[in-house]
Amino acid sequence: MTPSRTDTSGRGGICHLSAARTASTNGFGTITVKVGATATLQARLLVTVPLTITCTLPVGSTVNSDLARLNVQEAVSRSITAGSGSPNPDGSFACDGATYAYMVQVQSSTVPWHGGQAVVNAGVGACGFLADSSFQCTSVETGSLIIRIR
Repeated sequence: MTPSRTDTSGRGGICHLSAARTASTNGFGTITVKVGATATLQARLLVTVPLTITCTLPVGSTVNSDLARLNVQEAVSRSITAGSGSPNPDGSFACDGATYAYMVQVQSSTVPWHGGQAVVNAGVGACGFLADSSFQCTSVETGSLIIRIR
């Protein structure tokens, strides 16, 4: 198992192994998101970033909508290349109490990726109905984290 550091400051931080952030429970459940410390560079236009999501809901709840998004930025010479991606094409993720590992592909939107340090942030949220039919949402963001592109 990969060691992780939980970021509770709300400001993000430097990540040497992996970074985790847990949403506070607000009646609809808890989401934990972990971003891997190393992304894989492919053809200089695509990076693949490991992302792990655990989403736990109260008994009797149903998910109405969910969305996960990962953003990556890297300084390349005098430019910044950036891109974003999701675990699935529609941005959805599983929210059933199990932990799921995704490999999120992020394509450069400007100049090619170079490799080296990059800044990543992930946002994950889910909304749905509790057993009493009330509508609730919960979400979490990692804040800015440093990863390595290889």
